[in-house]
Amino acid sequence: DGTFYVRDDEGESDENKVFYGRLTIGLFGTVAPNHVEQFLKYVESYNPAEENPYPSYARSQFDSMDDNTGLLNCGVIPGLEVTSIGGGVGLEYRGRILGAPLWIESNQGEGRKKISHSLGKKGGLLTHRDLDVSPNFGLTTRPSGAELDASHTVFGRVFLDESSTEFLDRMIDVPT
Repeated sequence: DGTFYVRDDEGESDENKVFYGRLTIGLFGTVAPNHVEQFLKYVESYNPAEENPYPSYARSQFDSMDDNTGLLNCGVIPGLEVTSIGGGVGLEYRGRILGAPLWIESNQGEGRKKISHSLGKKGGLLTHRDLDVSPNFGLTTRPSGAELDASHTVFGRVFLDESSTEFLDRMIDVPT
């Protein structure tokens, strides 16, 4: 629902209250089509009327933030675990084993088009760690450096408006 708590150990103030906002994202379907396809599976799969729903970002959490890179770990779905199956890897959710395809682009390698981090002048790039089968993704909270180039694929960005800018500004100061 776009909320998070900034702090819970002090009285209520402007800096210490629940933040309500909206993040509007654009996905790079031409540059990173497989990443976008995998991401959308977890966006579109939630149906609260189902008795045994598939995993979805609708109940996901912001799990942690890396102090060095300012990368916010997003999309952590409670109850979804990476598991070993017959020498391979799968995802386990509510007692069901689900496929876990790699989020790899067909143009992975030498001829791969690089996405400039200048798109994320204030942060707000959506990234996924290469070779990770989980649906967790990263959100840059400040301008990115080269530290993300080697192990992450950028597949989208947050459109900056008043709400998203406030969110990114607040995330910089969140204790980690």
